[in-house]
This record gives sequence, C-alpha cells and structure tokens, in this order.
Amino acid sequence: MSRAISLVPSAARHARMAEDSRSTRYLGMAGEGQALLTRWRDADLDWSADSGRAGRNITRLCKRHWKAAGPEADAHLVDYSEIVARFPQVYRPNLLRQQLDELAKDCESITRYLGSNEHWHPEVNEAFGVPYRDGSDKGHDVLGVRAWYRSILMDGDPRPLKEFPDWEAEHGRLAAGDITSTSTDAELDRWADLEEKNAARQGWRLLGAREAAAAHREQLRDRGWDRLAVVGADIAELENSTDAVDKNLETTRQERLHLVTAAIGWGRSDSEIATRARVPRRAVYELRDTVAAARRSRACPGLPLTAPDTGSSSHLKPRLVRGFGR
Repeated sequence: MSRAISLVPSAARHARMAEDSRSTRYLGMAGEGQALLTRWRDADLDWSADSGRAGRNITRLCKRHWKAAGPEADAHLVDYSEIVARFPQVYRPNLLRQQLDELAKDCESITRYLGSNEHWHPEVNEAFGVPYRDGSDKGHDVLGVRAWYRSILMDGDPRPLKEFPDWEAEHGRLAAGDITSTSTDAELDRWADLEEKNAARQGWRLLGAREAAAAHREQLRDRGWDRLAVVGADIAELENSTDAVDKNLETTRQERLHLVTAAIGWGRSDSEIATRARVPRRAVYELRDTVAAARRSRACPGLPLTAPDTGSSSHLKPRLVRGFGR
C-alpha cells in the first residue's frame, strides 16, 4: 500500500515534467514562428536567411527529439542583401527592366547558382561559404533574391508597373515596323529606351520592352528564313521555264540577294544559306566578304527593301554578284 502511495507523487512529477516540456516546445515554436513572420520578405513572399533559419527550427521542434538549433547550424544561409552590400558587382540592374515572370526566373537562377563555381562570382562562396562536414569544400545558400529586386523595383519608383504585352495591345508598337530582322542589339536598346520614355509620359513604368524587341526580331528572322526557301525554289522554277518573264526573274533574284545578305547578318553559315537559297556556297562566301568590306567602309548605308522586314546593309546588284544571277 505504501509503495502504491509513493508512486503517486512520482507520476505527478512526470506529468508536470511532460507539461513543462510541451510548454517549452510550444514557446519555442511560437518564438520561431514569430521570427519567421517578422523576417519574411513582404515584397514577394520570399525567404530571408532569418526566416529560413526560423522555419528550419520549427521543423526541428516538431520532431520527436525536439531541439532548436543555434545560428551556427544554418550559417550557410545568406541574404542576397548581405551579398550585394559586400560585393556590389553581383547586382544586375538589367533585371529591373524585365517582365515579372522573367524576373522571377532570373532570380531563381541567382538563388541556385550565384557563387557556386569559379565562373560566376566565386568570391561570394569564399566569403560566405561554410565548410562541409567532410572538409572537402564549402558552400552556401542564397535567399531573398527575388524580394530584394522587387523591393528595389517598387521602392525606387512610385509609378505603377505595366508589362509590355499590355502596352503592345494598347499601342501596337511592334507592328509599327521600326524593328527589322537586321536591327542590331544597340538599335533594340534604343527602341526599348524610347518605349520606356513613352510609357513614362503616361505615368507607367514599362517592363519587358527590350526582351519583346528581341523576340520580335527573332520572329522576323524566322519569317525571312522561311521566305528565302520559297524564293530559292521560285527562282529555280523560273530559270527552268521557257515562259519566264525576265523582269519577274530579276525582281525575285533581287529579293533573294536581300534575304541572303540579311541572313549573313543573322549569323547563319555559308552552307546553310547556300542550301536554302539554292546558290553555290562560294557565292555566299564571296558575298559575305563584299558585305563586310562595305560595312567597314561605311560606303553602303542601306538597301531599299523588296521583301518586308528583311533589311540589308548593301546596295549590291544581283547581276554583279557571282552566283546570284546574270
């Protein structure tokens, strides 16, 4: 009887200990939860290093052998803001001109790979990396990239954002024809700058203009490349026809020359162009040299277009270019 009675205080003590343990766990989880919420990046629901540590500690406290870890356990978590403050060269201002979905993709790439190899800011890992347990190397995890760029984007300019597809739907700027298949990167930059200024006059901050310009140029190049195949086939048919009209043949040859000249500027190889245009590869090679010389001398500033959106930088005549007609 006395033994049974003596167990009662012991059971009570165990119950109190268990209750204290649960209270301590709940308090710990509450503290970490508060840290997670207060350190969360409001700009884009993005993790900060502190909120990441708090989230991991909540996970630890939910396990059977619960125990929160000190800051050293997650020392490899680094805020992008700390990295930029230490190494300003990692900041990429061009991201602030992109559409929001493209910004998110680039930020994800930065999060995953910044400082991860010798080709992309190895100084980041050198400064913030934590040694692996086996001592083979050290590493780090970057957090808060998207939130940092969104904060700069929103706080640095009070104007509301407008993405380029919406701007284009309202104004039809790509359809205006200022961009051609032979527009240079510098010309695309100037065009995008102008569109951003036009949007600014209406109170908007325009995103994605440069990317839209590049995509439109690529579409025009694809269209011109397809047209070159059609023109090459048409010329072959006309040359083999006894009923061919010389004027029609000459006009089509002129268009082919324009397209071939443009394709040279697109980075297509001599073999690709020759096959597509149905001309000797040697003819494309010689034309490439002629065009390059003309550009260097600035003697041939432009060529009137026979086909839309093909552009050229040469006044060369088909009959003067070997392989492109008589």
